[in-house]
Amino acid sequence: MNAFDYDRILPLVADHQLKGRTLAVSFACPTTGVTASAQHEIDVNGPLGQTTKHRVKRSFFHAIRGPLSSAIRSLFGYSTAGRLAGDVASQVAYVAATPKSSMAISDAEHQAGIIAAFRSVADRFAWDPTAGTWQGRTAAAVG
Repeated sequence: MNAFDYDRILPLVADHQLKGRTLAVSFACPTTGVTASAQHEIDVNGPLGQTTKHRVKRSFFHAIRGPLSSAIRSLFGYSTAGRLAGDVASQVAYVAATPKSSMAISDAEHQAGIIAAFRSVADRFAWDPTAGTWQGRTAAAVG
């Protein structure tokens, strides 16, 4: 089994938080107390085709947002109710143009992000093939 397998790294994960597209992970070895923190940018757009699809969708909804809002305002008048209805229509178009993938990530993307973050700090840990676990490198073990 691969030492960089998610299930092998998971015991070291002390904390992880997703903020936007950035996954911040804190690692801690329960045996040695060695800690490390890393971040990984998650590509939520997926393959190039998905990125293009989202851009076309966003462009379409941004293009109709203004005219839609104006049409609703003229239908309801330019009173408070008309402005409110136009603002609601504009907000609906904005939400429709926002790709859902930017709001959440899959479990596979989350696990891949944790693995990538761990790879960036893996030099602070050593793989123990006998135990099948990662151990934090201590100053005594390194020197």
